[in-house]
Amino acid sequence: MIKLIILGCCGRMGSSIARLASEDPQIKIAGLVEKKQHPMIGTNLYGCEISDELLDVINKGDCLIDFTSPDSLMEHIDIAKENEKVIVIGTTGLSKDQMAHMKSASKYIPILYSSNMSFGMNVIFKLLPQVSKLLSSFDIEIIEAHHKHKLDSPSGTAKRLYEILAESRGYDIEKAAVYGRKGKKKKEDNEIGLMSIRLGDVVGDHTIIFGGSGERIEITHRATSRDVFAYGAIRAAKFIVHKEPKLYSILDLL
Repeated sequence: MIKLIILGCCGRMGSSIARLASEDPQIKIAGLVEKKQHPMIGTNLYGCEISDELLDVINKGDCLIDFTSPDSLMEHIDIAKENEKVIVIGTTGLSKDQMAHMKSASKYIPILYSSNMSFGMNVIFKLLPQVSKLLSSFDIEIIEAHHKHKLDSPSGTAKRLYEILAESRGYDIEKAAVYGRKGKKKKEDNEIGLMSIRLGDVVGDHTIIFGGSGERIEITHRATSRDVFAYGAIRAAKFIVHKEPKLYSILDLL
């Protein structure tokens, strides 16, 4: 039985994780945490009182799942490290310094991080370098769509797709990205475009387009329910809970 603490438990992802975890016989929800002044603080959900302080519940659980914000995540990582707790991270929009902080903490505690917890997308992550190399003469563009409330653009998944593709082509990761297009400038051979769309309640669509002479190949992943990410996060918790300190990804489960 894994004792789980869910951070951001009332958010879009957190509520899905809490619901599915409550139905899993291998999981016990040991703690639920939300940001201070959230209207649900102090209420009972799945047998737990929602707290606004991780330190109040940290010793009740084995593993943390975090889908909050980059700044909150840094604090949660430090608390997890101090209390030797495992953490699964799905929070996106991390800066280089925040990524470095996470990697540093993984020397002391097991951390599983993924910009996308769905197994379908992670299969794409795994196969994409080979596809990119086989289509080395093709141009590449990435289009992603999410709901209108999403804060970061491009999405963490789109950024990861870009990094994989840029690395596979030997492009300069710092310079090859073009975020949207406007004006009079042709596409350079070593450019990868990233286009973001925000509308309605779109859960998450990502399309990689390879364009060659007289033909085009598109690889698309569409998430129609947040449950695919929640299932991935719960499976990640089961995988990582007894592992050695290291930075893991969903690819380690495949």
